[in-house]
Amino acid sequence: MTVMNHFIDITDTPYLPDHFTDPIFKAMMPPLIDLLETVLEGKFIMVPTEESEKPTGERLFEFVEKMKEVYADGFTWSDLMVTIRSSVEFMGSFPYLEKAEKEKCVIDIINKIIDETDTPKVPDIFADRIFKAMVPSFVREIFKRLP
Repeated sequence: MTVMNHFIDITDTPYLPDHFTDPIFKAMMPPLIDLLETVLEGKFIMVPTEESEKPTGERLFEFVEKMKEVYADGFTWSDLMVTIRSSVEFMGSFPYLEKAEKEKCVIDIINKIIDETDTPKVPDIFADRIFKAMVPSFVREIFKRLP
């Protein structure tokens, strides 16, 4: 954690001042590191459920709505990794989907949640773009390491 915080301190973010972005990225680090450790150690388990077919639009909509309820008071920077983890676990409950399909669905789910929630203290015009720019690479990296 200390190394990551130091790295954040010594690097510059294009287009936005460091006093704005450094706290954002530092808030994301604890859940990101937890998620990456879990995946890299092979401890990330996608628990299969009774889902026997591909997810329907209705089923995905229900999941997004439930996630939005969790973030009714605002979607914060540290929530991003938790939401990615929940979405990966949810898509893991569909054993008949190819890994690439699951990855795409997770990205779509996260982007929908980002669009439909508000970020406290930061205008959505900035926050949503930053969130959406990071999501695909995080999700791809997780799926690369899943069995």
